[in-house]
Amino acid sequence: MGTDFDIQPPNEDFHSEMDESLPIEPDVEDNPVVTVKDCIKQIVISCVAFSIVIQVGANMSFSAILVPQLSEDDDLHINKSEASWIASLIAIALPLGSLTVGILMDTIGRKLLTILITIPYIISWILQIFATELWHIYLARIIAGYTGGLTTVAIVYVSEVSHPSFRQALLSLNSVFVSLGVLVCYFFGTMIKWKLTAVVMCFIAIVTIITMFFMPESPYWYLIFKNDYNRALRSFRWIYKSNSICHSQYQHLLSIKAKKMNVTTAKTTISEYIRSIIQIYTEKSVYKPTFILMLLFIAQQITGGYVIIFYATDIFRKLNRQHSNKEMSDFASLVMLGIIRFLTSVVSALISKNFGRRTIMILSGVGMAIFSFFAAAYISFTLFQDEKTSDALIKNYETINIAFIFMLGYVAFGSLGFLVIPWALIGELLPVKVRGVVGGCLISFAYLVMFLFLKLFPSILDSFEMQSILYALSVLNLFSVMFVYYYLPETLGRNFSEIEEYFEK
Repeated sequence: MGTDFDIQPPNEDFHSEMDESLPIEPDVEDNPVVTVKDCIKQIVISCVAFSIVIQVGANMSFSAILVPQLSEDDDLHINKSEASWIASLIAIALPLGSLTVGILMDTIGRKLLTILITIPYIISWILQIFATELWHIYLARIIAGYTGGLTTVAIVYVSEVSHPSFRQALLSLNSVFVSLGVLVCYFFGTMIKWKLTAVVMCFIAIVTIITMFFMPESPYWYLIFKNDYNRALRSFRWIYKSNSICHSQYQHLLSIKAKKMNVTTAKTTISEYIRSIIQIYTEKSVYKPTFILMLLFIAQQITGGYVIIFYATDIFRKLNRQHSNKEMSDFASLVMLGIIRFLTSVVSALISKNFGRRTIMILSGVGMAIFSFFAAAYISFTLFQDEKTSDALIKNYETINIAFIFMLGYVAFGSLGFLVIPWALIGELLPVKVRGVVGGCLISFAYLVMFLFLKLFPSILDSFEMQSILYALSVLNLFSVMFVYYYLPETLGRNFSEIEEYFEK
């Protein structure tokens, strides 16, 4: 494609050349005010990019639909051990994708990789649609898991095409679309057989791949990894209608490029190159956010939000066995869970423009601690009261499982922060020069921890009463809140350079 401007690498005359090639409005501000109207294109392409993670949510929640139906299936009957493998194979395969996503996105580009990873999802659904043996499902889950690890590219892409003023809100769309995948899977899974649900999700994946062809490539990738000034500026022009905002963001990108050039200039020998790599990864702006994110992902898993998604049906059945409520089926509970998770993730995205990540995470953790404690206390109360008191309670609340309502509150607060924000922070806390590689490693670490919890949880559920598990979750949530309060910095309104400078202190 031809271009009507010619941008060269920075030199002493660069700014005058750039001014001639990019029409600038009079009295351009260094930090012009950005309105929602200025970010319409960013919102659209962020939604398109994050549509890939609908598949992540669907595959996470699919086990809650698949396992109960297979347990009652005469042709593909499964036992408890096989059920745990169906649920956890996604998590164990995800790190493999996360380890390779950094190299792939830096080599072939954010946009192309986002398009390509839709294909394995389609293959995995087709395998399940025509599955006649259990290993077909295992293979499909492994493929879907590996591909899920590659979806980190969507977070990186959105972080690089969004303006700092709207970055937090747009990155929060990741959780909205994951929750949408959970809801869609639960909704169709309650009405139709699991194979037909797989057909629906396969169709959604096909629609997704078509829409992605209309996205622009990340200007950061063009300039930082391809040294292509023309295409980087062209990408900014597509994203920003206002010339002043385009100019401001392009100048910011040039400053990042200049820092990278200062680090890499004159590194010619292998030993010098290795030393330069070691130097980069031992910088405070790299290792500090990396450690913080690792601990956040551990906190994310020990708070128990993801095991509820994977084993929702089993958890709700255990709750029902301890209560008189029989009015709500297991699958109706799943739909309610999906709706609550989706709505709260939308709320999280809406409020993140005005409230920082740190504030929302603290609110999320406190809310989870409170609701898990009250759910446990209610179960303990109903179990240990005398028969007369228990009968009266049952009579008054015969159609309401109060513990289930507390669990919905728990999921709601989890979806507000702890389940969703750590993923978005990868695109904010990590410097652009290591975001692909380190981000991929962090995702791998997060899913390895998830795999351990998913594999162990059925045994925990069998070994302990539900109230004991909930009491433990309440305490763990409070410890997680303390960590966030003391160690997680606020990113609201800060650009990448400012975040790097914070960690360099």
